[in-house]
Parts: sequence; C-alpha cells; structure tokens
Amino acid sequence: MKNRLLTIFLSLLPLFALAQEKVVPLQVNGEVRQLWEHRSTAKSRLAADTLSLPFMDDFSSLSGYPDQRLWSDSNVYVNGTYGVDPPTLGVATLDAIDKKGQLYPDAIHFPFIADHLTSRPLDLDYPPAANIYLSFFYQAKGIADPPERDDSLCVDLWAPLQKRWITVWNTGGDTLTPDTVKPFRPVILPVSDTAFLHKGFRFRFRNYASISPPQSDPGAVGNCDQWNIDYVLLDRNRFAYDTVMHDVAIASPLHSLLNTYQAMPWKQFRESFLSEMGDYLPLTYRNNDTVVRNVTRQFVIEDLYTGQVVHQYTGGATNMPPHTTTTYNSTLIYTYQSPAPDSVTFRVRGYLISDDFDPKINDTADYYQTFKDYFAYDDGSAEAGYGVSGTGTSNTAVAIRFHSFRQDTLRGVRLYFNEAYEQANHTSFNIGVWNDDLGNPGELLYMQYSVMPAFTDSLNRFVEYRFDSLVIVPEGDFHVGWRQNSEVFLNIGFDLNLDHSDKVRFLFNGQWWPSAIKGTIMLRPVTGSDVITSAPPPPVASQPSWRVYPLPASGLLHIDYGDTPPSDATYLLFDLSGRAVFEHRGFTREILLPTLRNGLYLLVIRQGDQAVFSTRVPVLH
Repeated sequence: MKNRLLTIFLSLLPLFALAQEKVVPLQVNGEVRQLWEHRSTAKSRLAADTLSLPFMDDFSSLSGYPDQRLWSDSNVYVNGTYGVDPPTLGVATLDAIDKKGQLYPDAIHFPFIADHLTSRPLDLDYPPAANIYLSFFYQAKGIADPPERDDSLCVDLWAPLQKRWITVWNTGGDTLTPDTVKPFRPVILPVSDTAFLHKGFRFRFRNYASISPPQSDPGAVGNCDQWNIDYVLLDRNRFAYDTVMHDVAIASPLHSLLNTYQAMPWKQFRESFLSEMGDYLPLTYRNNDTVVRNVTRQFVIEDLYTGQVVHQYTGGATNMPPHTTTTYNSTLIYTYQSPAPDSVTFRVRGYLISDDFDPKINDTADYYQTFKDYFAYDDGSAEAGYGVSGTGTSNTAVAIRFHSFRQDTLRGVRLYFNEAYEQANHTSFNIGVWNDDLGNPGELLYMQYSVMPAFTDSLNRFVEYRFDSLVIVPEGDFHVGWRQNSEVFLNIGFDLNLDHSDKVRFLFNGQWWPSAIKGTIMLRPVTGSDVITSAPPPPVASQPSWRVYPLPASGLLHIDYGDTPPSDATYLLFDLSGRAVFEHRGFTREILLPTLRNGLYLLVIRQGDQAVFSTRVPVLH
C-alpha cells in the first residue's frame, strides 16, 4: 500500500468488516509550523560568509530547524523523536513537509524533489592530497513512514567555478524492507575532484518524496518517505574507511520520572508522590569509538519556580566497551517538592563527563517535568495521526483510561488535531467522560455534543474544549474520549514514542474493545475549577428558545428571536481557548462574522452584565 498505513483490521470481529483503527502519516508538522510563525530574524547567530574545516553537526540541539551557523536553509526537521537508535541525540529528518510545517505545495503522489539540507559555503582551497572526506549516518523510515520504491536520498556537491551541483551519492527506497527499521548506516565520500577544491564549496542532502495516494477517506492522506541523517563530518586528513566517531554521546532524550504520566496536576501528584514518583532516572548513551572509554554520569534537578537546584548526584564512572549502547538506570532517592501553590516545572538534566578530546555538544540532555492542570500520557510530539473510520463507525466511541488519586473535577479536554488533506476531518464529534467498569468505560458521566476539530498556533498545538459544566470524577479510574457522528477519520495526534495502548478502548456494536495499535493518543483531561477570566460564562440554566442559522456558518449569521427580542444586547463570539474574537454592541438580527479559522465557537448574547443566551456556532468556509 503506497503510504504504508499502519492499518489494523479488527479481524477477530466479523461485524467490523470495514471498520478500522488507523495510524497515518502527518500532513502538517505542528512544531515546525510554530517555529516558522514565531521565527526570529536576528542574524547574530549566523556564521561568517565562508566556513573553515572541520565541519561537524550531530543535530543534538533538537532545535527544530538546522543550526543557521552551519546550514543555509531550514527545510529539514531537527528532532529527537523520529530516529530509532541514532548514534547521538537528535537527527535531521527529510520528508515531504516544508520549512513552514506543511506539505510542499507541489506535493504529489509520485516522486518529487522535497527537502534540502545545504551547508554554508566552505573554504576548500586544498590540494587533492589533503584527503578531504564527507561522512554521515543515515536511516530510512525510523519511527515513522518508509520511503517508497521510487523515492530516494541524494548527496550533491557544489563546484564553485563551474557553478553547478553534482550528485555523488544516492540510495533508493526499493532497497528497504518496508516493515523493518534498519540501523543507521555510515557513508563516507571523497571530496578530491579539483572541481570542488575551491573557496565557496558547499554540499547538500536532498530527497525525492511522495504523499500517500487518494483514498476512500481523504482524512488519512499524509506525508510519507522519511530519511534521518546524523553526525555529518567534513574534514581533511581522512581515509576511505574513516567512519569511526571518536565520541561518547547521549543517544536518546530523557523522559518523565513519573511511573504513569508525562505530566499531571500538581495537586494530584502531591496526593500520590509515594506511588507515582519513579525509582530511577534512565540515561541512554553510546560509545561510538573503537576503544573502551571511561564515562561518568551526573544528574541535576532544578525547580524552575524557585530557580534552585533541589537535587543533584553522581551515577559514578564506568568503562564502556566500544560500539555499545547502554541505558543506565540511576537510582533516584528523591521526590519532587516545591513551595509552588498550584503549578511548577522541574528541569531534569543528565550529562556525561568524558575525556577532554571527546566532543561535548552531545553530552547533555534535559527534560522538563511539568505539573499544571492536566493529565498527559504523550510527550507533546505527534509523529502520526490516529482515528477510526470505515463502514459502521458513525457511532463509534474511543475512550482513554486515566487514574485520579483524589476526587477531582474536570473542566475540559485538550486535543491535538492534525490538519488533514483538503480539511477532510472537519466533521462534528461528541466528547464524553465515563466512570470505570473493570477497566472499561462504564456509566456516562458527561457528553458534550457536536464539537468540531480545531487547530491552534500555540506552542504545544493542543486545543482546549471546555465543558458546559464541571464534571466530578471520583478517586480511581475514569475514561475520557470522543464519540463520532460520522465515518470520517478524525486524525488526532498520535505519539509513536510512548505506548499506552493498554488504556485505550473503542466502542463498536454496543461493546468496548481494546486497541490494537501501539502508541499514545494525544488527549489530555483538564482538571480544576474554571478560572480563565477571559472565558465566557457558562450557559444560563434557562434561556430563550432563539434560533441561530445557517449552521455551519461562513459569513452572515442570522438570529431569530421569535416574539421576545432583547431590548438591547451585546453579542460576543469566543473561540475554544476562551478568547473573544468578535464583539457587537446594540441590538441586531444579523452578524457579519470576521475571517475565522474553521472550527467551533461559542456565541453569547448579554443584556447588561447577564448572559441571556448562548449557543455553539460551527464555522466552515
């Protein structure tokens, strides 16, 4: 299948026939889009016009964009989540998504030139005897989607005097086993032709990519064909087999120190720290050298509310064999403590102390442990999209089990929606909260009807759907999810790096079934009372039976008051984050909507300081 969808048919259930759980590639990279929209124009970090040897980058900054001191473009995604067992922390991913975080405008279902990663000009005014070589490590697919048969990864070198690019290496997707993740493979290329040995030399990586073909469900169309690059080195006095990295490096990001969650409400943690705090701080690192290396592991935890280091200790030194990867589970005799009243973030840092000649740029990793007002199983990074679609799924529900360590209230849910091909996932759904029945959703505690997928440019890409009223959940397990109103694939963010599929159930034909897809759905219950002062008031208990039409709205919105129009009124329109996007003072029967994103909004009509009417208004252009 062209886009290698990780589709699992529910073959054990004859009634499911065409009903499917699906995980599909992304059409939009939310983190890259956010970086693009908040990009800085500052030039202080840019390098000189021409760089000198050696040139090295292992992408351990995890900065989203490439380091502009080394690279002249921003098309690839620098991250710590797409590579599988990379030599060092961080990779540069080439795919079909551009520097703005969206599919290339000319993306088609057949191979096209997509990403470029181009070095800044270098001074290569050397004789051929300087033995200059370019080396790197590459991996097809990684954790996400494999390149197709006709897609490829290429390396080009720039001949300054001839003013042209020359392709010196490429590899195709047809050399890969689609469902197998192969290790990072080394490549070393001579730069000995006199056409390249001049000031102004450059090199670049580029890929041919394709998007998944049209499907019966366009919401499942997305980006394919990912290549990961690591540890790029250009230097002289090398030889044809010089692919050894004389480097001990951290090889994967740190994760939550909690036993269950990546994030949770501070008040919940304070009830459960004895059981929820982990006993170990894992640190994964690799000796990329051919000799034994001595490494000391160090750990520091800082309370960012007070700015104080609250815990630090050493993991001791060890002699590490060559070409080995180790996960050191350092014993953690500590639990998070802070004077913060309701929310706090801790920075957890692990770092290595190694030989003086060892590169230091990849010897430190940070993780930010957040305690605010929500539960989260995901790490905030979507590598794919999840949904259920197919014949008979118009009333399917998906629910995720959470555990509350005390009686609490839910005031909403945060969802991460991926933007879909041609906005194919813009269809209404319902949000539900259930109590627990032996691991499955039980009694329905709350249902919010006819909400719409929405998208945000905020840092973490989650949109909050606020409940009409607070929902009390008891101490123990509860379930939060959605119920579909159509067979359309909703394309909700899916974290492939963490697996909480054991907590997912979906309802079909009146029965709850376990999920068959490993990963984590990006849904976060929000706790506590409604304290957002900019948000609209909850709907009044009794309000007039006025009618708003047409729905979905796109331009002019009409209000039918029947026989009881208000004597005077103020009209307010709020988005899902509680931000007022429209206000009109004075009685009217027609509202000309401003230019709005597609999604769900709340219209509130006030008389004086009292809200007399409210209704949801889906907007669809």
